[in-house]
Amino acid sequence: MARNVKVLWIALVLALLLPACLRPASTPPAMTATPEDLIPFPITITTQLSQAELDQTATALAQPTIAISTETPKPENTATPEEVVIPPLVVPESYTLEKGEFPFCIARRFDLDPAALLNLNGLSTNSVTQPGMTLKIPQGTAWGSAFGARSLRSHPTSYTVTGGETIHTIACSFGDVDPNAIIAVNGLEEPYTLSSGQVLQIP
Repeated sequence: MARNVKVLWIALVLALLLPACLRPASTPPAMTATPEDLIPFPITITTQLSQAELDQTATALAQPTIAISTETPKPENTATPEEVVIPPLVVPESYTLEKGEFPFCIARRFDLDPAALLNLNGLSTNSVTQPGMTLKIPQGTAWGSAFGARSLRSHPTSYTVTGGETIHTIACSFGDVDPNAIIAVNGLEEPYTLSSGQVLQIP
């Protein structure tokens, strides 16, 4: 009898324990990691500078930065004026008078003996000449001091044109100045018309 009771008791215990063993294990709830969970403790990074380094940094911040250029400055592009070439004075064998010109003017211009010029052309000091008249030019003579100075005005200088003047009359007023030189220095072009008040450079 006692044996039967013991068997029943064992069967009863097994009946109670067996369902618990066959029941699936429960799944714990999922946990979401947070930044605090990833770093278990705070990290503090401290950079220590020496007092000398701190003073040097403060000095650098207080002083303005000056940029010094080592490039050599380029010279300004200054235009060089072209040199004016004055044509050489050539004594011709003949010369045709322009308006306002006369034998003594031609003699001063080409450094001629006025008497030789007049004699060669059958003229006298009282002769009247006209524009378009061609004069023969004596060679190998020179202006004599007996006739005064070749130059009637000092030059180089500037000259203001008055009404009715031409480059030939202006050249005659200076005596030993070539009209071609006036043309070259002032960059004049044919027909070389001048206007009153125009300023010319006389070489």
